[in-house]
Amino acid sequence: MSVKNILINLNDVDNVDATIKTSCALARRHDAHLIGIFIVPLFSFKMGVFGSDSIMLDLQNSELTKYKQQAKETVEIFEKALRANDVLGKSLVLNSTDSDIADEFIRHARTTDLILVPNIDAENFYGVEVDFVEKIILESGRPVIIIPRGQVFETIGDRVNIAWNMSAEAARASFDTLPLLTSQSEIRFVWVDPHLNPKLAGNLPGSEIAEVFSHHGLSVIADTVASDGRNIGETLLHEAAINAADLLVMGAYGHSRLREFIFGGATRHILANLNLPILMSR
Repeated sequence: MSVKNILINLNDVDNVDATIKTSCALARRHDAHLIGIFIVPLFSFKMGVFGSDSIMLDLQNSELTKYKQQAKETVEIFEKALRANDVLGKSLVLNSTDSDIADEFIRHARTTDLILVPNIDAENFYGVEVDFVEKIILESGRPVIIIPRGQVFETIGDRVNIAWNMSAEAARASFDTLPLLTSQSEIRFVWVDPHLNPKLAGNLPGSEIAEVFSHHGLSVIADTVASDGRNIGETLLHEAAINAADLLVMGAYGHSRLREFIFGGATRHILANLNLPILMSR
């Protein structure tokens, strides 16, 4: 079953063109519907702290007006792109009940096939909080493709490197990738340092999952690689570059603790050094 519903966020207005172009290309590839959401955050200035109540109210209204105008302009860009690319879809402008937008986005994300977002590395992109991507990965329950911010990718899914180590997270991400693949896709399972876990790796690390994917009519190989002193994230990015991969797939290792989002070392490294689309799920 292929991807038929893709959800994107439109709040990162400075780079929204790249997100829209990439998502339109992906939607065309799978004949999928594309939904773009702009979320207006809640503004709540504490009256009487920085000035009079009237000044605070004026500031609040000014910010709200700015966001609504930006939402209107961004939605127009998105809908124009849908028409130009002959992609079915719709736009939504929603009001958040919080100063952050992730929770509102997640509520809609849980009913889509796939999420595509740019990697956010700073705050204040029209309400996009700095841990927006982490929240989406850990709380949406859906596969998420993260693209390097501001870059356009016309093809995602022809040459795919999948990080494999027999973990539950790796299994989830691997099978979440299947709807993105076609008979022309070339799949490479990559197990870094399998000798560190011989009981799971067995005699032919990755051979079982490669066989299962081959039953889907896919071209699949299973490789083992040595980290050679690099961390796992660095090794996976290096192998993706060697393979000229247009998509890296890995399970997200992490958890939320009192609204702090804590990722494992490989996940953190890849998100901080992302140079190609990556699919993560958990």
